[in-house]
Amino acid sequence: MARLYLLVILFGVLGGVGYGALTYYNHTQQTIAQLRENNVKLEQVAKTNQETIDNLQQSAIQLQEQNLKLQKEMQNAEKYSQDLINKLNKHDLTKLSQQKPKLMEEKINNATQRLFDDLMLLTDPDID
Repeated sequence: MARLYLLVILFGVLGGVGYGALTYYNHTQQTIAQLRENNVKLEQVAKTNQETIDNLQQSAIQLQEQNLKLQKEMQNAEKYSQDLINKLNKHDLTKLSQQKPKLMEEKINNATQRLFDDLMLLTDPDID
């Protein structure tokens, strides 16, 4: 009879160890599956992040190029402005207006009209 109790206890212990091992194995497999899923998600996020970084770097390069272009255009506009100031300083418009009023009126009106036409072209949303 002692042998029977010993055998039952032995099978109980071995069964418990076997059940514990099976539970540990199943839990480990679930953890591995979850980690694989997480790894796939992380790889996708890393890929998206890298694409975003690449796009931002490309945008920064384009902005820098546009900024340089605008700086050159600004320098050209300042040079043109300085040229106009120098021309106006060379001529005495008051004296010319008194000497040849019709001619000066016509020139001023034509220049004003050209200026308004240019402004309309620049500000008209329908013109590309």
